Amino acid sequence: MANIAATISPIQDPTNIYYMHPTDNPGTILVTLLLMGPNYHSWCREMLMALKYKNKLQFIDGTLRKLDINDPTYGS
Repeated sequence: MANIAATISPIQDPTNIYYMHPTDNPGTILVTLLLMGPNYHSWCREMLMALKYKNKLQFIDGTLRKLDINDPTYGS
């Protein structure tokens, strides 16, 4: 039986950090709670959960590694 995972492009792999679902866009509301000083902790918790769910938390927590120029997703 062929390995199905080997036929999926890295950009089309939902587990890839750079994957974007067709419904994702810059206007998507991740957190409905409006950020104000007193509610920072609630807003932050909701934002972190939303980014983790979307597999995008690494973009802001400092754990995203720089892609090697030979990586197949480099420049995509």
